[in-house]
Amino acid sequence: MPRLLRYPTAGWLTYRQALPLDAHVRKGEVGTTVVFTRQLTIKESKEDDEEHRISMLRTYTVFNEAQIEGLPKTPQAELLEYTDEDALAFINATQARINHGGNRAYYMPAMDMVWLPSPNDFESYEHYLATALHELAHWSGAKHRLDRQLNNRFGTQAYAAEELVAELSAAFLCAHLNIEGKLRHAEYIANWLELLREDPRAIFTAASKASQAADYLRSFSQVAEEAA
Repeated sequence: MPRLLRYPTAGWLTYRQALPLDAHVRKGEVGTTVVFTRQLTIKESKEDDEEHRISMLRTYTVFNEAQIEGLPKTPQAELLEYTDEDALAFINATQARINHGGNRAYYMPAMDMVWLPSPNDFESYEHYLATALHELAHWSGAKHRLDRQLNNRFGTQAYAAEELVAELSAAFLCAHLNIEGKLRHAEYIANWLELLREDPRAIFTAASKASQAADYLRSFSQVAEEAA
């Protein structure tokens, strides 16, 4: 996974949000597109007692505070510089059953267990950590956890969709933990492209599910920090 562009602060605003603050986006700056997704519960009509869940999707162009001139001076938030040890602690906080051995990385639902090759078998330790996060994303979707069911949404493409969710989740967490990861499932790119050609909105569903998985995995570390 490529390292994301770094800014000194983690604050982002749209062009319109900056205006009431007497601030403006610096000339020549390029915005970043973000997607906001939210699940809504609706009824088809007043007479309809059955509720339906739909996804609301919106895109926004945002700019980092460092790209905006005239913002009020505020204390800069301290940016955490995670180490590989912190990332390993993050993984261990989930208390997932992780075994090492063999030459493949996978999650086995029947045993609710993640299998990983030895860390020494990876190109780098960060690649090992990124792969572990990918498999933990699969682990998060188990029925007694997030119960991620993609068959109804994607049919025969559910497997490719689940791999896309896991890879996006790993990308989110690599950015969060400052891991210089690497795309582990390059062989699935063709399947993802086929999925997205058939269903252009699939990326929004996958990103929403990946964000949910990443938040779920982050919650274990939050609990551990509060208990410390």
